[in-house]
Amino acid sequence: MKFKKSLKIFIFACLIVLMITITGCNKLKINANYVYDDTNYSVGNKAFGFNINTINIDWIAGNVYIIQSTNNEIIIREDVDIEIEDIYKMHYLYDNGVLNIKYAGSMRNLNYNYKTKDLYLMLPNIANEININSVSSDIQISMVSINDLEIDNVSGYINIEDATINNLEIDNVSGDIIIFDNYIKDLDIDTVSGNAGLSFNSLPLDLDVSSTSATISIYIKDSDPLKISFETISGKLKTNLEYVKKGDTYIFNNGTLEYEIDSVSGSLKVLKK
Repeated sequence: MKFKKSLKIFIFACLIVLMITITGCNKLKINANYVYDDTNYSVGNKAFGFNINTINIDWIAGNVYIIQSTNNEIIIREDVDIEIEDIYKMHYLYDNGVLNIKYAGSMRNLNYNYKTKDLYLMLPNIANEININSVSSDIQISMVSINDLEIDNVSGYINIEDATINNLEIDNVSGDIIIFDNYIKDLDIDTVSGNAGLSFNSLPLDLDVSSTSATISIYIKDSDPLKISFETISGKLKTNLEYVKKGDTYIFNNGTLEYEIDSVSGSLKVLKK
């Protein structure tokens, strides 16, 4: 079974958790090395009146919102609860079709207290490629269209609703994943302990999930034709729908769509939508 990625993410999480501590009143105390070449980066909110091929987001803590724009511009905006110096503000660099968005400027010791430091990315049309690297940020995506979306996440939760995505790849450690009422063609999830709840307007053509101890819940209609290969050591299948079992494969409605779920101890739930 495919657990190399999960192990890699888990080790990374153990290292990264040393960088961030959470105190009372939802105050985030950041203490991390945050070093990159920020020579040509700009600071502050920005609107782009042209198409951007690739958007790379690197966000440590707070929320990341990807939502629909109200005009024809791609807009990036940061909301912070306190006045901060430019070095601590969002930095961005546009170069040859690629937009890089950073949590702050480059520094050996990013040591600061925030209550809120949120990023808003507003999209007018379909986006070609978005890559999100998150430590403890909550990621919320709604009412947008994206060709390729990749999310590397440690402890924040991921919530995707009413979106259209051709290819979605999520590498996750402990944050929960909620994907409801979306159109997704190809979905690949690798999670350690973060549970996943999955429901779709129409079922993906391909679904591949690898889990260590997470519970994976898939909501389907009575008539949805699924053939799910569920390989596990101690996890259990729980369902309120009729199925036929052949080895490690569970067949719903003479299933034609073939999904693969791998787990060490996490359970799989297939529930009526």
